[in-house]
Amino acid sequence: MGATQISAPLFPQDAAGHALLGGRGFVVASIQMVLEPLPSRDVAAHVVVAPMTEERFPRFVTDSEEGFAHDLVASGRFTAEEAAAESHRQLMEELPLGLDTEGQRFYTAAVDGVEVGILWLGMRERDGRPHAFVLDVEVAADQRRKGYGRELMHAAEREARRLGADSIGLHVFGFNSAAVELYEGLGYRRTEESLLRDL
Repeated sequence: MGATQISAPLFPQDAAGHALLGGRGFVVASIQMVLEPLPSRDVAAHVVVAPMTEERFPRFVTDSEEGFAHDLVASGRFTAEEAAAESHRQLMEELPLGLDTEGQRFYTAAVDGVEVGILWLGMRERDGRPHAFVLDVEVAADQRRKGYGRELMHAAEREARRLGADSIGLHVFGFNSAAVELYEGLGYRRTEESLLRDL
């Protein structure tokens, strides 16, 4: 039929499905995760996480779109051209009114007045209850390996509670093993995995 890849979504508890695909060249391309109930963890006092300013927002949008396109290519599912188009499509879908889009929250994290990372939360519903979704979280390249990713995730928990949610979800690409390890260490559990095999 001309296909170059096979994709297979599986629930983590689907032992038979994993057994069927195991050893057949499939890799985990992406993972959906959830944290519930929300723990009560504080953000370290020296990390100030505050709403993003209007001045900062345009650069955030550009960086987020480019970063997601890069990850789509790295996932093996898109060419560079396809990834750029898909990243732009998803961004426009999430932010039709930009910074003023209802249900979207943007934050910057700073230490001693220096920006160290960003956080984007989108409000959803899960089982009829308010649910926060991490649409983007990023530590500045020159600020990594200092624990700021963990603090941003603690801030996500704090803001989700403030917005009335009792759970947080996120998507992570399978190749990002460091992020997967961080999220699982924070108590996130896998709800669905997408496996991919090149033909």
